[in-house]
Amino acid sequence: PGSSENTLPTNPDDLKQFSQAVTLLRVGAPALLIAVGLSVLYTPTAIALANVIDDSGAFGVIAQDSSQYIQNILTTCGLMFSILAGQTFYFMYQQTEAVYVALYEEVTAAKSLLEQVSLVSQGRDYLNKRIILAIRKYVQEDLRALQDDPAVLL
Repeated sequence: PGSSENTLPTNPDDLKQFSQAVTLLRVGAPALLIAVGLSVLYTPTAIALANVIDDSGAFGVIAQDSSQYIQNILTTCGLMFSILAGQTFYFMYQQTEAVYVALYEEVTAAKSLLEQVSLVSQGRDYLNKRIILAIRKYVQEDLRALQDDPAVLL
């Protein structure tokens, strides 16, 4: 016997707001903490690394040819963006694929059920019509509900 406080909201709008709040807490809060922490640690780390290198030749190259240095930074940022965007699209396509695979399995089961109903209710017109109407209602209300987000459908 669980309490009603531990259940998920059933209203789609409330569920969407709940999932957004959970995502913010799981992703946004740690990202903000890491960003603040690293911004505080960046300067001391850079100074310590410069003291470890302590090579005037290396600093001379960086000081005279800053365009190559900036180009390398931009290339690295572009690579990181490409990786993150690729992972995001991969996740979205996986989610959409899972919805369509589940839908295909459900349509296959509904088709099998329809075949079995027609065999079982053969000669019983009233029963056959009631079952066919129930299956039609199921197809119209449940199987055609693809306007929702894939996360809600799964």
